[in-house]
Amino acid sequence: MVGLGGAIAALLASGVFQALGEYLSKLWGLAPTWTMAALAVLAYAVSSLIWLPALLYRDQLSTIGIAWDLVAVSTTLFLGLVVFHEVLSPRQIIGIVLAIFALWLLLS
Repeated sequence: MVGLGGAIAALLASGVFQALGEYLSKLWGLAPTWTMAALAVLAYAVSSLIWLPALLYRDQLSTIGIAWDLVAVSTTLFLGLVVFHEVLSPRQIIGIVLAIFALWLLLS
C-alpha cells in the first residue's frame, strides 16, 4: 500500500514526464523528426508507468485518474501559454475554465 505522500509524489513525477512529452510533441509538431517523435513517445510511456503506484493509495481509478488529469492539464496549459506563447480565444478560455471546474467537482 502506498501512503498519501507516495501517491502525490507519483502523480507529480508522472506530471513532469507528461509535461516533457507535451514539450517534445510540440517541438515535433514544429519540426517533425523520427527522433523527436520517439522521445515524445518515450516520455509519455514513462509518465504512464510512474503514475501506476498512485493507484495503490486508494485503488480508485476515478479519483486518482482525475487528479492526474488535473496535473496534466496544468502542465499543458503552462507549456502552451508561458513557454510557447500560444494565444487563446475567449471561447477557448471559457472552455478551459469549465474543464478545470469540472475536474475540481469530480475530485471533491
